[in-house]
Amino acid sequence: MHERTQLANRLKVDLVVSIHANAAGHTFSSANGVETFIYNKPQEATQRLAAMVQQSLVLITGRKDRGVKQADFAVLRDTHMPAILVECGFMTHKQEVELLKSPLYRKRCAQGICFGITCFENSL
Repeated sequence: MHERTQLANRLKVDLVVSIHANAAGHTFSSANGVETFIYNKPQEATQRLAAMVQQSLVLITGRKDRGVKQADFAVLRDTHMPAILVECGFMTHKQEVELLKSPLYRKRCAQGICFGITCFENSL
């Protein structure tokens, strides 16, 4: 991640979105849904970006809304622009792992993230 944050800062990009698949332990569990992370000390713009992406992602995927959460992840902490980390589902949930393998579901996640970014950009 260090190289990515350095590159984003050097290029002075407008925002950073890091896309992931979550896990809860090493075996299948009941944990499921989508969530978006922001840094522990977020800027107001980052909070708005996260809220818009999270809401859009939940609406388009129909998955459980796990909300916007704070974390001390390097990709969030070390960037100089609004940065979010999106978890599109759990690899340790039997239904969601199948969704994550699906090109249609991944496309829906991409569309949800893009729509949230567009809403954020239009709010500036």
